[in-house]
Formats: sequence, structure tokens, C-alpha cells
Amino acid sequence: MNLRNIITFTILLLVVSAIGLLFFPSKMLAVVGITGNDQLDFLLRTTGAGVVSLIPGAWIVRSRLTRFPGCADRSGCLHVS
Repeated sequence: MNLRNIITFTILLLVVSAIGLLFFPSKMLAVVGITGNDQLDFLLRTTGAGVVSLIPGAWIVRSRLTRFPGCADRSGCLHVS
């Protein structure tokens, strides 16, 4: 399994987590046995917004591995256009 596949899987996990946190916060809490209320829903939705903000950066890293294959072995990762 190469690094690009691992990053793609990580992005998929981020997307699924963000959807759960933004749209189903009480059900996300119920998985671990916590009863949700309005305050916890707000906090989880805020956390979901933070998780969403990680997705574009992870996608950029994934696309950089395609354009600059030397990044996989840590040589030449700092290309300036």
C-alpha cells in the first residue's frame, strides 16, 4: 500500500467523521454512551467544522504526491513554483 492510498483513506475517514459530527452529533455521542444535549450538539458541530477544515489540506498533500513523486521518500518535497 503506497502513501497516496493511505492519505486517500485518511481523507475518507475525515469526511465520514465530519458528516457525523455536523449532522448527527447526538448519535455520535450515543456510540460511546453519552446522552446528548443542546450544548454538546453545538460543541460537536463546532468540532465538525474544524474537521472539515482539515480536508482541503489533506487533499493538497495527496495531489502533491502525484505531481512530485520525490516526496514519498522525503527528497524534494519543498518545491517552489
